[in-house]
Amino acid sequence: MASDNVHAYVIGEHGESRVAVVSSARIAGMPLESACRELALPYDKDGLRRIVNDTRAAGLEIIRAKGATYYAIGTALARIAGAILRDEHAVLTASSLAPESMELGEVSLSLPTIITRDGVTRVVSIPLDASERQALKASAEKLKQCIALWKDIR
Repeated sequence: MASDNVHAYVIGEHGESRVAVVSSARIAGMPLESACRELALPYDKDGLRRIVNDTRAAGLEIIRAKGATYYAIGTALARIAGAILRDEHAVLTASSLAPESMELGEVSLSLPTIITRDGVTRVVSIPLDASERQALKASAEKLKQCIALWKDIR
C-alpha cells in the first residue's frame, strides 16, 4: 500500500508529547480496522502502538543521526507556502491557536488547520477518542510549561 493512501494526523506540541490520532486514521478512505479487513492485512494493536511510539520519538532519532531536522522543516514550510500561494484551502497540521471549544486554554499547537492565501482560516475539529483527548491536553500543558519557563528565564 502506497503511503499516499494512508492518512493520519499527528497533533499537539512538536516533541515527545505529540499525539498520533490513530482513532481517525484512514487507508484509502476507510477506517484502519476496516481497511485491514478489506485488504486482508493484519490489524495489530501492539504494532500500532509501536508505530505511535516510533512517530513520537522520530524527531530525536533524526537529530541524533543528522544533528537537526532542517530538511523536514523545509519540506513542511514549502508545503504550507504552496497552500498559501495557491489559495488551496488545504487542511494541514500547522501551529494554530486552539479554539476555546477544545478546552486546552490559550495555547498554539499543531492542529488540522485550513490554510488559504490569508494564512490560517480555521482549525478543523477531528474526532479524538478519550485517550487521544487526554494526551492532547497533556501535550498542551507541556507546551504551556515550556513557555512559562522560557518567560521566567528571559
